[in-house]
Amino acid sequence: MTLTGWEAVFFWIFATASLVAGLLTVLARNAVHSALFLISSLISVAALFILLGAEFIAGVQILVYVGGVMVLFLFVIMLVNVGAEERGNEVIFNRTPQVAASIIFLMLLAFG
Repeated sequence: MTLTGWEAVFFWIFATASLVAGLLTVLARNAVHSALFLISSLISVAALFILLGAEFIAGVQILVYVGGVMVLFLFVIMLVNVGAEERGNEVIFNRTPQVAASIIFLMLLAFG
């Protein structure tokens, strides 16, 4: 399948939006913000399904995941006292070993 014209433009817009929203989901400090970024990532993936011609899968993705599961996640996040856990400023892990382990893992994935 070759994308031409506006299809290619929309593909790159939604693919980039999905990747950026996924990255922000992982990097967000606030749990509610993370859930909202995940919702935007799921909507971007649904738009990619529409570009592929799978409208039913896109509709199911929006209804089931965005409409049901993420609303449930947001209710749980808001009902649980997340602020109490976020107040602690103690450092549990050191950042340098985490970065080193990530680089080693990526090298193993890239070069086998």
